[in-house]
Amino acid sequence: MISKHKIGIIVIARMQSTRLPGKALRKIGKYYSLELCVLNCKKVKNADQVILATTKLKSDKILIKKFKKKMNIFPGESKDVLKRMLDACKKFKFTDVVRVTGDCPFISSNIIEILIKNHKKEKADITIAKKAAAGTYGEVYRIKALKEIFLKSKSTKYSEYLPYYFIHNKKNFRIKKVNLPSKLKRNYRITLDYKKDLLMFNEMIKKSVKKTKDLMTVDIFKILDQNPQIANINSSLKLKYVNKNFQKNLKKITKLSK
Repeated sequence: MISKHKIGIIVIARMQSTRLPGKALRKIGKYYSLELCVLNCKKVKNADQVILATTKLKSDKILIKKFKKKMNIFPGESKDVLKRMLDACKKFKFTDVVRVTGDCPFISSNIIEILIKNHKKEKADITIAKKAAAGTYGEVYRIKALKEIFLKSKSTKYSEYLPYYFIHNKKNFRIKKVNLPSKLKRNYRITLDYKKDLLMFNEMIKKSVKKTKDLMTVDIFKILDQNPQIANINSSLKLKYVNKNFQKNLKKITKLSK
């Protein structure tokens, strides 16, 4: 039987990062951070294809040049992340898509596989993980639901915070929140936004007996559990979107038109 789903993973990345300029090409061991992110996405067994979605800006041509032989690349809209995603999904004919941000070098293939499985089973519009460590997960979306967001939103300029377009419009969409097994849940910061994050990653991989590209989420958690001094390097850093004022503004912008 032919599957009704064609599930893609889209990695969103660009060079114009304000907090850590050029973070996509910062080195974690011998790998570029973005390269690690894509390599970990490619481990997901129940996804059909992985696409790097960057922009057409001059500053992002370096990403296309460096990675065009290693991964599928889609250069698209620079300001509207949702538009870029939808254009890429149209080209590759995805019915559902996992959105991963390029600042997650150690994105968890295990978590993504669980989310995809639940998404297909529940026929959800969006599937997200509960209580997962920042930087270890993405979200799974139904393309039809993304199109509805794009058509009915007052503005999609904040679509880099795409889940909130669903969370703030619960009556419009089927939202599935997945409980993860305890071995895949921690409160560590596994995302790359600041120099301290980069330092933490490079100290972490020094403790690993595995190659950097082979590290799984359980391996990373074990290292950090056993070496709290490494986990503490970036533990005081806060995610931008948890700020109360930012959230208040985000709620206004992400409310759909009736």
